[in-house]
Amino acid sequence: MPTPRARNTLAPYPPAHRRQIVCLALALGLHALLFSTLESPTSFVSVPATVGPLQVSLRFAPMQPTAALKPHAPPPPLRAHALAGTAKQRPTIRAVRSTALTVPAPPPSASAVAHTATGSAADAPPPAIVPAELAFACPFRPAPIYPALSRRAGERGAVLLQVSVDESGHPFRVEIEQSSGFERLDQAAQAAVRLWRCNASRGAVTARQTIRFALDG
Repeated sequence: MPTPRARNTLAPYPPAHRRQIVCLALALGLHALLFSTLESPTSFVSVPATVGPLQVSLRFAPMQPTAALKPHAPPPPLRAHALAGTAKQRPTIRAVRSTALTVPAPPPSASAVAHTATGSAADAPPPAIVPAELAFACPFRPAPIYPALSRRAGERGAVLLQVSVDESGHPFRVEIEQSSGFERLDQAAQAAVRLWRCNASRGAVTARQTIRFALDG
């Protein structure tokens, strides 16, 4: 008779125990690897840093030539426009040939003596000759007032005036042709002649009139 084989009395490990054994083996292996790593000294190699000097190079770009400025064309000349309307016309001045305006001497208190003046020809078309008595007869002619300040200062002299009289006999322009040298005397002579009233004439006339200021004594 054949000899019977012995049966394996050890039961195989269950699957749960197998997984535990595998995990334990892995843990032991990891610990052994970590322990061996800690025992070996770590060597650090120092590498000197080689930093060279920093070099900066500047490059200047060439400047672009600026375009030449063109001179501005001068503005066109303005055309003179004709003024609308007609300008006011001054009264036509007619000259009287060889006429004289007789002015009586002022009272002694004023110490001014008026002398006759000869007429002057004005630039105008051929004038009509006006009789002297109509052009220069001035029935109302107050004498100039001698300024008090001029008396005290001893100012004296003669004023030559150019007087223009309109057709109604009113002096409309009294200009100083030659000064006496003192402004107060010149103004006094102008103020007096502006108050004169002459006879009406056929046109405006212009004449020279001398007013003299003199102190008594």
